[in-house]
Amino acid sequence: MPQVTTVHTQASDDGTHEHVELVGYYAVHLPPDESITIPIERLIHKTWLGERFWITLPDGTEADVIEGKCPDCGLDPYFRTSADTGDEQKLLSLPRY
Repeated sequence: MPQVTTVHTQASDDGTHEHVELVGYYAVHLPPDESITIPIERLIHKTWLGERFWITLPDGTEADVIEGKCPDCGLDPYFRTSADTGDEQKLLSLPRY
């Protein structure tokens, strides 16, 4: 069960907000300071096959990475977390690379 630890973003088509383009995740077979980086398209395939991705929230709890729509432009598919509310996007609060 991979923990998403970093994201890489790109500007939306209209330039008013950002979309996650790549995710970096930690896997138990890697040293703690290394991560695997995959594009969103690969994340879509992995989640469709039932693989669970999650982030750690500031309070130490986990929130699943889930497919949804961008709250700003409606881009679909778009990844959010199960803890997001309204326009909040916890994936965008992760460290960038």
